[in-house]
Amino acid sequence: MKENETLKSNVFAEKVAESLVEFKVAYGRSLQTFATLLGKFFPEMTVEERQNFIYRFFPFIYGIYPYTFVTDKQKEAMRQLTLTRFQKGCCQLLA
Repeated sequence: MKENETLKSNVFAEKVAESLVEFKVAYGRSLQTFATLLGKFFPEMTVEERQNFIYRFFPFIYGIYPYTFVTDKQKEAMRQLTLTRFQKGCCQLLA
């Protein structure tokens, strides 16, 4: 029985990791799309201004917690996608 539970647990963990990678891919696309739209409709904004706007807007929509506390599984998903973690703290996000 224990072996079966461990197997189910391992399969579940793999599915969670796969889903997390899929989510990070979709989320990355949404950030890129948003940046493209800002560039199109607000061409006077610099790249840095667009990035600052995005990293203030998305935490407002999703909450700041996911930006400041990254789990090991999230880090692994980002590593698999060769993404780097957003390196701003909550004080910088809220500034």
